[in-house]
Amino acid sequence: MAIVDGRRLFLLLFVIQLLNASHLAATQPAVIPPNLHAFFRDHCLRCHGPEEQNAKIRLDKIATTISDEAIAQQWQDILDVLNLSQMPPEGEPQPGKRELQDTLETLTETLRDARDQLTDMGGTIVIRRLNNREYKNTIRDLFGVEVDVEMLPQDSLLDGFDTLGQAQSLSSLHIERYLSVGRQALEEAYYPITGQKVRGGAPDKRRDLETKINEEMRKNLPKMQARLTQARSDVAAGKKWIEIGAKAKEVEIPIAEEYLTRPEIETGVLLPFRGAPGQIPFPLAPWGDAPKGRYKMKIRFGLVGEQQPDNVFLQVVRGEPGSQSPDEVRYFQVSGTIDQPQEISFDFVADGVMSNYFYVRRRSLEDYRKAPFAETEGYHWAYYRVAWDYLDDGPQIWVDWMQAEGPLPNNAPLAPAQIFANKPFAELTPEEIRVVIERIAFIAFRHRPLDAGYLDKLMSIYITAIDHGVVKHEAFFDAVNPILASPDFLFLSESRENEERRSLTQLELASRLSYFLWSTPPDDELYQLAENQQLLNPEVLSKQVERMIDSDESNAFVNAFLTQWLELDRLDRVQPALGTQPAYDDAVRRSSRQEVLDLKQATA
Repeated sequence: MAIVDGRRLFLLLFVIQLLNASHLAATQPAVIPPNLHAFFRDHCLRCHGPEEQNAKIRLDKIATTISDEAIAQQWQDILDVLNLSQMPPEGEPQPGKRELQDTLETLTETLRDARDQLTDMGGTIVIRRLNNREYKNTIRDLFGVEVDVEMLPQDSLLDGFDTLGQAQSLSSLHIERYLSVGRQALEEAYYPITGQKVRGGAPDKRRDLETKINEEMRKNLPKMQARLTQARSDVAAGKKWIEIGAKAKEVEIPIAEEYLTRPEIETGVLLPFRGAPGQIPFPLAPWGDAPKGRYKMKIRFGLVGEQQPDNVFLQVVRGEPGSQSPDEVRYFQVSGTIDQPQEISFDFVADGVMSNYFYVRRRSLEDYRKAPFAETEGYHWAYYRVAWDYLDDGPQIWVDWMQAEGPLPNNAPLAPAQIFANKPFAELTPEEIRVVIERIAFIAFRHRPLDAGYLDKLMSIYITAIDHGVVKHEAFFDAVNPILASPDFLFLSESRENEERRSLTQLELASRLSYFLWSTPPDDELYQLAENQQLLNPEVLSKQVERMIDSDESNAFVNAFLTQWLELDRLDRVQPALGTQPAYDDAVRRSSRQEVLDLKQATA
């Protein structure tokens, strides 16, 4: 038994994808078998025949050669009705069990053959546009910003995959949304040229948590004790705890007092110490309102005590405080200790709004132990925090510090520093603006030469906007935005002359390689080889394929292929009954998917 690197298997798929040297022989359309005609005559034509057409359906006239999608859909509707036992209706002669089973199997197989033949392009590569995943990656790698593609129309799938041109469409809605998302990308990438002040300040380079969290708890403890004393007095005078809202303090105060005696808090924060604190907040800047850009977050932590269970995870949540739909959730297994702490780091993109706010928690299973604190139920925050956090006797994580570095330099090819060469935008002349727009289009169009007439039209948009009093940067955005909704950007087009087959140009091969293996445009090395006419050299091409497969960028292909092939997104809809599988939470759901994606080897 030999162990084969799983990435080599994907290389075979790559070879199959690229080898389009000849057309496949044309196939005949699928035909409904004659033996099914008798079934429909005996059980269907009385209601759907010459004399009567219930639901305006006449089966004696329906085409039996499945030559297009409309005919295939008609027969699919018939199959669905039969599968649901809606036809023949009650009161009509019913087919025997074996007869119905044979009909269903035959019709299903015929429709499967029809679908295969209707989507078979005979070896011809159908022009296709970037799917939403590739569009997002392309914007990220060209401009260095992340855009939300949720507002784009959902990709159509064929056999579960989103990379087949024959399943795609392009409508006015698509163009409208591409223009909107493209504008967002430009404003995010080129916000320095707008002249607006950057909200927020530079993030804390490092936050030693004991000087923030623990000191705040010491400061607040006397106030909590005073409130509880007053609440007890009010209850003695006849008020109810639910009217006062301080019942939780009877549990919270003793825990806070005990927490403040622990020696570990001299150098860090215990998380969670029975809910005091239950989580550690970390705004990237005041109110999370940080300068836009890419940041690196670092956290130093370890387990408390001699027992070192292997199922403890640190949960990092990014999102607006209190949101039920966080922007990002990550889990990190805790293997360090206080004496030998571990450090983690990860990158993220800050968009300059409240969502740049982090919470650090210990991954905890929800435990609905509510009965002892029923009197707090009128106060949502107190009720659930008491019921879950203050009874938490699980392992504690010691967190030493959290750190954010950034914004990191944006070295994307279309980032401001690369495009404007550090010259102030306000000082650029129209001629220099033209050079900038031409550069953006050249890179966005994957190094294809730009037609002078097209560039003239873009510049006319800019000049017209300026003449109408539009501010300079807005006029610039107006001129560049059409590039990101242009067919030369959206489509992986390979022009053909007189419908005759031809070899790919080396730039076309570079794009096909890159979008297949990386789901993003070619990098500088691929472009250079293609433009120097070296990429078709078998030895060079082989080395490039190996380089691309070995790169971390190829995870984009592996993850997308496995997710769609194995339908891993269905895991998001798995919801075991509450109480029967308490360990199946968000972390397990994410790990279930990632375990498949992380499988790097196969046995041959």
